[in-house]
Amino acid sequence: MTATEDQFEYILQKSLGIGASISIETSLASLGEHPVSDRVIDMVGAYEDLRLGGTVPAEILDAVAQPGIEYRLLTDPPRFRRVVFVRSGGPDDGEWRPVTALDGSQNVFSFTPAAAGCMLGVQIRSGELTGPGTAYQSAPMVDDLSNPAAYDSHSDSPGVTSQLTLEPADCAGTSPCSRFSAQAGAADGWSYFGRALDPDIDLATVAAFGLWLKGDGNGGSFKLQFTDDAWENAFDSYVNNDFAGWRYIVFIRPPDKTFLATRIGLYYNGLPAGSVSCVVDDIKALAALDPGVTGPSIQVDGQGPEFPGGIMPGERLVYFPGCEVEIIPARRGESQWLPVPAQEITLTEDPTTVTFSAAAPLAAPIEVRLVEDCPEELFL
Repeated sequence: MTATEDQFEYILQKSLGIGASISIETSLASLGEHPVSDRVIDMVGAYEDLRLGGTVPAEILDAVAQPGIEYRLLTDPPRFRRVVFVRSGGPDDGEWRPVTALDGSQNVFSFTPAAAGCMLGVQIRSGELTGPGTAYQSAPMVDDLSNPAAYDSHSDSPGVTSQLTLEPADCAGTSPCSRFSAQAGAADGWSYFGRALDPDIDLATVAAFGLWLKGDGNGGSFKLQFTDDAWENAFDSYVNNDFAGWRYIVFIRPPDKTFLATRIGLYYNGLPAGSVSCVVDDIKALAALDPGVTGPSIQVDGQGPEFPGGIMPGERLVYFPGCEVEIIPARRGESQWLPVPAQEITLTEDPTTVTFSAAAPLAAPIEVRLVEDCPEELFL
């Protein structure tokens, strides 16, 4: 879901400038999941109205047709406003700068503004969590995996043997933890260990389950399952064993999974022929989700807009100066809106250094994209 609405608008502007129509080719499923598909379709309609109306002056058509030049179509009054997405100066010098740590290098941008009077905005998108935050640290333990013998239900598909054994030291959280190993004579087998929960878990009170998993990269997928006694309801979560080493995993509870869970199960699914082994540690029930980045801000000489709260994995923050701040969800859904920041940054023509900061260490890799909102406007 990395395509942003400004990327669509760039193409729409060039199409308007040369008098060409545009079509969107995608699957209905992708269209239904994309968080800004509705506004993109509305944007296509607005640009088609301008093209078919034939009232846009020739000098404006020439301006929006120029390669590498971008505008935003605004209303009240109808006009194009110039925007410049700052080249990141990163490894590929794209518009998005990957930031994995607030180390004074990755999070510092130096550039020469496009023009005096441009104001600085920002877009931030969060990747998946690479480590636990306060929600995990304060969450109740479901199982620290220090007693694998408690998993008294065990079954394997034909041709598979498996073991859940104590791992005394190689643990990411508390020690000891448990190693889940399986051997399969052919591909696509499965293995299961399960036990009763004590106490039961009302899934309606749980936002997600967090755990540590050490993969060996040998294939198959690990599944964490919660069920009721009758096995009429199940909450299944999967992660592919395509990585080696420890990884923090978060399984978000779907809205429709609100039953009383009485059993927990650990599975290997889709086993390859051969042997696989993973280590599981400290499964916790999270009442809330940890953001990938908390309290982000951009600053020039220690001054600039601050954005309260956090950005969850997959979400994208969009801020244009003078506008409310939008946090767009990872999938189709309602955006969250934050008030206009109290401080803004007006750029001069001089070289500028911008520092991206946050109120806490990053819990996920993020990408930052600076945008200049410039005074140039083309009135329709």
